[in-house]
Amino acid sequence: MTGVQTCALPICLVVPAGSAVDPDGRSGLAHITADMLDEGAGSRNAVELSTAITNLGATLSTGAGADGSYAAVSSLKKNFKAVFEILSDVVARPRFEEKEWERVSDLWKNDLKKRAQEPLLVSRVVMRAVLYGPRAPYGRPVDGRIGDAKAIKLDEVKSFYAERWRPDQATLVVSGDIGKDELLALIEASLGAWKAPASAPPELPAGIAAVQPQPPRLVLVDRPDAPQSVISVAREGVRAADPRAPLLTLVNTALGGSFTSRLNQ
Repeated sequence: MTGVQTCALPICLVVPAGSAVDPDGRSGLAHITADMLDEGAGSRNAVELSTAITNLGATLSTGAGADGSYAAVSSLKKNFKAVFEILSDVVARPRFEEKEWERVSDLWKNDLKKRAQEPLLVSRVVMRAVLYGPRAPYGRPVDGRIGDAKAIKLDEVKSFYAERWRPDQATLVVSGDIGKDELLALIEASLGAWKAPASAPPELPAGIAAVQPQPPRLVLVDRPDAPQSVISVAREGVRAADPRAPLLTLVNTALGGSFTSRLNQ
């Protein structure tokens, strides 16, 4: 899925609902919904959940990209069952408590305000808008706009979760020292009660599959006295379903996609 962050190993659950399905005037809804998943889930509040993950020597992350959202955990094999149970609570039984929403929402809005002072982040926001159009599904910033963030309410987050985080739309990726039978038993025990709604999954917004990048142009974002400048050259890429995509990702990493890449050296 384009825009989805690389899964932490060994467990990652992905749903096909990212910023491209954010409603008009609600950019960042997929982002903040994913951000709220680990702020209390199942029998644990936010602090208890974080403590449980830390005590198990595991890591937990949630997030969204353009085409999907994810929740991922990484742990030692001996703690796999306990960590999987926590991940199951996060994706299937999030609490969405008001007090946590107020805190997380305030942090989100503060981050969006600070984004305007970061040249690289400004470049990424402008690049999307220029490449696809500011109102197009792929033209919106994944983490939203400050005006939209101020308008989004917790009830909208709950509704987005109910519509988009569905077991019949989820893909579970597991990598590590675990057999199929053991994994299926864990899934049945921890996620067996997570049932899809009777309604059909929501369709993708009109136009999402027909995005047409804008013609070549030069765009200057003038910020007098800025401490840093960023030059970005962008164009449309291949679709995630393109069989060349994995090879192109590998080539990109070798040429310029990491600190040890050839261009950097």
